[in-house]
Amino acid sequence: MIADNVLNRDFTATAPNQKWVTVVTELRVADRKVYLSPVIDLFDHSVVAHCWSLSPNLQLTNT
Repeated sequence: MIADNVLNRDFTATAPNQKWVTVVTELRVADRKVYLSPVIDLFDHSVVAHCWSLSPNLQLTNT
């Protein structure tokens, strides 16, 4: 299943909590890989929430 392109590449917001996005970033910490997934408000680019995991799996993105 492919999600609808709701944002249509418009990554601006005129007020808080209109548009939230997320990304998974791989970081190296000592000899391990750690995956960080922040939720970012596009209004002011603040981090609304975040989670991390030792694996880039579905549980990380759903959390």
